[in-house]
Amino acid sequence: MNLYQRIENVISLLESKFFNNFFGSEQCNRAAQEFFGANLPTLESLAQETNLILINNHFSMNVWPTVKNVIEIGGLHVHEPRPLSKYFESLVTTDARGIIFLSMGSMMMTETFSPDKLQGMFDAFAELPYKVLWKAVPEKFPKGLVIPENIHFEKWMPQMDILCHPSVKLFISHGGLLGGQEAVYCGIPRIGIPLFADQNKNILLAEEMGIAVKVSYNDISKETILSAVGRILKDTT
Repeated sequence: MNLYQRIENVISLLESKFFNNFFGSEQCNRAAQEFFGANLPTLESLAQETNLILINNHFSMNVWPTVKNVIEIGGLHVHEPRPLSKYFESLVTTDARGIIFLSMGSMMMTETFSPDKLQGMFDAFAELPYKVLWKAVPEKFPKGLVIPENIHFEKWMPQMDILCHPSVKLFISHGGLLGGQEAVYCGIPRIGIPLFADQNKNILLAEEMGIAVKVSYNDISKETILSAVGRILKDTT
């Protein structure tokens, strides 16, 4: 990081500690004592006595210094891909050049994106020779949008099993940690549209490794999506 980024990092850390100490600590201790008894020591004192920490990280995706009692278990949730049901197998079987899989996880709904951002994404996909599987409920999109025929929507999809299918060429996501680990396991490049928390860091790290391209939410347009897809899948246009 350059000097500006380091200063920004220090300020962010101090802000996090401040809000945790003055706005989060009391509530967390109250909740812990409610479940484990009033005699439970404070979480702060328990942290000082921690002998072992298991973290959801893997050095292949994010290298950082640790001490001996920190063990990385990143990818623990990853499993061998299961055969798709007949229905989902029919979705990934396509005459197009392949599948673009788009999911913003379980907490963010693309239906809440602004109409201009959505239309920019729709217009970009309309010009691509790929079928797009998009996790969303189309009835909840704003009215008046023009949705191309090569986009198929599903409320839920077996993400891990679809990502590892040979038809899938690209994963567009919010940059969540678990989905990123699944994509790496399946060997699928990503376009990341980070929205909050660790997502921006995850995508920037993947971009440095050459396995992802970041598109900021505020920059979403037909041109930026096409450019990002072109960088990942160089034979598109």
